[in-house]
Amino acid sequence: MKKNSKTNTPSQGAEKRLTDIRKEMSEKGIDSLLVTSLHSIRYLTNFSGSNATLFILPSKVLFFTDDRYTEQIKTELHTISGMESYIERSPYKIVRC
Repeated sequence: MKKNSKTNTPSQGAEKRLTDIRKEMSEKGIDSLLVTSLHSIRYLTNFSGSNATLFILPSKVLFFTDDRYTEQIKTELHTISGMESYIERSPYKIVRC
């Protein structure tokens, strides 16, 4: 059976969702989006841990979790262009407005 070259990978689906979000952000004049809902983070990144925060910016995505999930993010996170992962108990120490 020949594999369909148009089949989307999970990472491509995540990229599309982020592209759609960024388009809406741009249209509404939103510079960044803070995502704290674990269900939304799972939908966007595939991360299933119980502690995560996501900052969506026009050109990158900042993903934060704590040190309990160091190994888990290596296997679960979708490959998303511009994503930076941080192991930090409080993302607010790194991101300053």
